[in-house]
Amino acid sequence: MKQDLERRCSYYINRLDGHDSVAALDSLMELPDAAVPILMELYRDEPRVDVKRDIVHSIWQHRNLESLDWLLGVLVKEDAEAIWQEALDGIITLKGAYALSQLEVSCPRKSFSISEAIELLEDGYA
Repeated sequence: MKQDLERRCSYYINRLDGHDSVAALDSLMELPDAAVPILMELYRDEPRVDVKRDIVHSIWQHRNLESLDWLLGVLVKEDAEAIWQEALDGIITLKGAYALSQLEVSCPRKSFSISEAIELLEDGYA
């Protein structure tokens, strides 16, 4: 089962930058939650920024609170704005206000976006 899931994840990731990228992204989001750790691992070795962004998107779309720490790691470590913004969107969706407030000081380059995200969460918009 795990090997089949790994194969499916790799297959859809390879299609993310092709003409059927929307269908590939939809397929990643429809995979069972057991695919999330596999996607996290495949993310690490992925060189393409757009594909990494889509992997992050597919992970948070699973709405799994256990992915919050991973998303926070992406937010802190990632330099490509498209990727860390996607991680921030996921954190907002998962209601990670406390985690964001802890990061606000440690990510000065991203603090404006993080501050806005905290305000959205506190105002109940997310």
